[in-house]
Amino acid sequence: MSNEDLTTRARDLARNLSYNDSPLLAATKHTLFELANRLDQLSVRIDPTDNRHVIVDALSRWRFMTWRERVAYRLFKVLPREV
Repeated sequence: MSNEDLTTRARDLARNLSYNDSPLLAATKHTLFELANRLDQLSVRIDPTDNRHVIVDALSRWRFMTWRERVAYRLFKVLPREV
């Protein structure tokens, strides 16, 4: 199961829970949403735009790569860990 499938499943399970039923279900719902967000932050991809590369995560947050990240990506194909 990929990270994307796991986050989708965690969000679907969390949507079926309620904050109003019991404190245990509320904590479980909060934990599932937090798990999905953290896994989405770990899934990054590189989008080449013009001459500058952009790092995009699964939540569509993005930033330009630094000089060191560009060198590491070109030489070793190492992706950054976070956006």
